[in-house]
Amino acid sequence: MLTLGAKPYARDAAGNTPLHLVCKLNPCPADVVRELLSHGAHIDTVNYDGETPEELLKANQQSLTAIVNPLRYTSLKCLAARTVKNYRLPYRHIVPQCLHSTIITH
Repeated sequence: MLTLGAKPYARDAAGNTPLHLVCKLNPCPADVVRELLSHGAHIDTVNYDGETPEELLKANQQSLTAIVNPLRYTSLKCLAARTVKNYRLPYRHIVPQCLHSTIITH
């Protein structure tokens, strides 16, 4: 589906991306995780419950590091967004509007 143009960052009604949904499976298909990541899925995107794909894997006693090296799929933009969100740094009227969604989804 990815080769036909499906978006790896699309969301369902609960804010889950395809990566979230795959990580809920037990066992999680590692090849699908790698394929989603190689097509631009974000490893640290949170759903509407605030859960990342890695947290969903842990809930099923699985490990993200057993599937991929998370550092390989973590960008500086993602790290910065997580830092702003985790430390509750004020960003409105400081950070360009186009980056607000990036901060919110991390």
